[in-house]
Amino acid sequence: MLNMRYIKQYVNKTAAAISAAAILTFGGMVQQDSFLTAAEAVPAKAFTSQFADVANHPWGAADMQKMIRLGILQGYSENNSFYAKPEKLISRAEFASLLARSIGLPDKTGELPFEDSKSIPEWARGSVGALYEKKIVQGESGLTGKPYFKPQENVTRAEIVAMVSRALNSEQESEVTNPFKDVHENDWYYKNVLAANKLGIVSGRTAGTFVPNGTAKRVEVMAILSRFLEKDISRADPDSDIVDTVKDFHDQLKDMYNRNKGDKDLLAMTTGEAELGLRNGGAGIWESIPWEGSSVTIRHPFGAASVASKSDRLAVVNYSVSVSISPDDDSANIKSGISEKVYLTKIDNKWVIYAIDLISANTE
Repeated sequence: MLNMRYIKQYVNKTAAAISAAAILTFGGMVQQDSFLTAAEAVPAKAFTSQFADVANHPWGAADMQKMIRLGILQGYSENNSFYAKPEKLISRAEFASLLARSIGLPDKTGELPFEDSKSIPEWARGSVGALYEKKIVQGESGLTGKPYFKPQENVTRAEIVAMVSRALNSEQESEVTNPFKDVHENDWYYKNVLAANKLGIVSGRTAGTFVPNGTAKRVEVMAILSRFLEKDISRADPDSDIVDTVKDFHDQLKDMYNRNKGDKDLLAMTTGEAELGLRNGGAGIWESIPWEGSSVTIRHPFGAASVASKSDRLAVVNYSVSVSISPDDDSANIKSGISEKVYLTKIDNKWVIYAIDLISANTE
């Protein structure tokens, strides 16, 4: 039977009063970094509030939280706590995996063209192959004619910028002023650094210096990839394509509840935090509405969804919907106005939802 009192109490709460855990609960669902060593590879929940070293980071918290919700940044489990380890250095293999995950490239199977391909970890081979096929990863020239990938070496700032710029197909014109005294016109990464700097993806490590051969920490890489995902607007889709994805998702979610069973198509419309939430009971307000013995209908009022921001790879939609719950026990219907912020990313040229924040919910 539908708990009417519970629903009335729930739908009148605002987002400020509801923690992320109440909106999307992951239960036993876990994910882990594929590039951890055997000793470190303990499952860690991809849930921002459960990472002990993220929220209080002095400058990188927002970028890390976004990348966790996207399912790109995953974590380490130690002593019953979860850690993003923002100060840990990133290897070339790790960065390749993170970049491919950010772009949404499917793994490329088959033989890799590198002289040291046998030293590339199994978990990174598909990402490296996909990036090589797209000419984003090239490697260093070897004596035999085959390039070396050097997967275990720490990735440098110049290498990061080069790969990100290739992913954006962006090189800066030569007349742009170079703000870095340690980046020279004859350097192989010169145009890549200037392009990424002008786009706001990277900045100098100190005033006037880029430090191209410097290593990068996990938090720095998350900041760069976060900006990378936001900056590419040259091929951004029409708002209608993004809005339709949000509406279709809620329609299918309604159908799932009315059929009293799960829906495989619904999972295909999600990734990251939203997918994990669905696998463990629901998403947004839907998770907390007991729906057995009732039917649910929704309406999309005119102007119910609007795109707040978008790039070629990320979008945020402000979404409002009217929800009606009709119990089978002849008790009064419940009608609620729901306001959400829906976060989307593009994978394989298809928009999918990676997170939903409840902004407000009020009974009519």
